[in-house]
Formats: sequence, structure tokens, C-alpha cells
Amino acid sequence: WPVEEPTEPGKHLLTEIFVREASKLRNLSVFGGGALVVTGNGDGSVLANERPYGKLKLAAFRGSRVFVTQQQGFRVGGMSLFAGWGGRLYVSTSELVARGPIRAAVAGRWDGSSIIVQTSQLSTPSFGAAVTGSGKIRFASDSGEDECLCETQSLVIAGSDSIDTGDITSKSARVGILGSGSATLQTTEWLTAGTLGTARVNYLEPGPERVRGSTSSLRALTAAAKAQHENERAAIAAAMTPPTRESAF
Repeated sequence: WPVEEPTEPGKHLLTEIFVREASKLRNLSVFGGGALVVTGNGDGSVLANERPYGKLKLAAFRGSRVFVTQQQGFRVGGMSLFAGWGGRLYVSTSELVARGPIRAAVAGRWDGSSIIVQTSQLSTPSFGAAVTGSGKIRFASDSGEDECLCETQSLVIAGSDSIDTGDITSKSARVGILGSGSATLQTTEWLTAGTLGTARVNYLEPGPERVRGSTSSLRALTAAAKAQHENERAAIAAAMTPPTRESAF
């Protein structure tokens, strides 16, 4: 349901939308201010969550906040996430399993666009994330176990913000950063990094077996930094709490 910001003191707008068939919606884009909460009930999910050969696309534009809560998990062929021009996209699910790639992208200037995904289990052959301008992407595990895995990941930043996939363990990774942005990741076999500017590439130990490219920008997270990284999960969970019907009045 969209929960709009009050247009006048004491005035609120709450609109509830019910879908006729469960688990059919594959594309969802939201524009404008306010919040949209997407959830399900005992009869099923609003979004298509069991499509092993289909793609799910979610997007938040121009100041919108989109909260997707999926208790049943997602098993899809691929997933595309986008936030731009002040849009914020929050996805919370028990598991995210994709036969194909998962892609996340953020674009904008000085407007705080962001994508946060929190899940107990993630599996995909390929993960890609890109930030253009100002924005943040964070994939976080809420289980504390190493159950978020992918074969390879590719992270690209052109600007000053960050991508954090430190809770996802990959075999290989490529990172390219232009500007003062930072990327945090975890990879076991090899890492290729290319940076220009004051960029930083942080990796969780144990680090990759082989490193290529701009080694001067690489930083191993210290024990204190790693502990802080793990403690941020509680703050992420609080930020992803969707507004309720009661909060609209």
C-alpha cells in the first residue's frame, strides 16, 4: 500500500491495492514521494516468487521508498533492481535464489538513492552492482552464516559513494572505481581491481589468493572494522522496517 506524506497537518492518504492473482507481478516501478509496501499473506505473494526461468524487476524513482517483504523467498531466473533520483529500494526475504544473474544499479546526484537487500540465503552464478553519481548499494545477511554465495561478482562505481557486498562470498571479483567511491567485498580465489582517484577497495579476510590491477587501493578490513561491519546489520534491519497502516494516521 502507498503511504503518502501528509499534504496538510493532520491529513494523510492511505491506499490499499489488492491483486486478483497471487505471485503474478513481475515488474514493479514506483515514482514520486511517499512509501509503497509490498507484502503477501497466507494465500500467497504479490510478486512472482517462483519463476525459475523468469526475471523479476523492481525500481524506485524520484523520492519514492519501496519496501518489499517476502517471507516465502524468491526463486527466479534473474533479478534486476534499480533506484534513482532519490529513490530507495528495500528488499527483505528469507532466501534469494537465481538461476541467472542478479543486477543492482543506483543513479543520481546528491539525493541519497539506495538499494538494501537483506536475506538469510543468496545463490546466483553472477552478481553485478553499479553506482553512478551518488548512491549506495548494500547486500546484507541476517543469519550470521556463510550462506550468501555467488561464482563471480562485478562492482562498478563512478562517483563518491559505496557498494558493500561483504556478506556475499564469491570465487572471483572485478572492481572498477572512478572517483572517491569505496567497495567492500569478499572473494576467495582472485580479485581484479582498477581505480582512478582516491577510491578504496576493501576486502574481508581471508583475502583472495591472487590480485591483479590497482593493488595500492586495496585494504584488508581490520578486526575492528570487520566487527563494525557485522554490527551494522541491526541498523540495517531497523532501516528496512516498513511503515504500518497505523503509522499513516
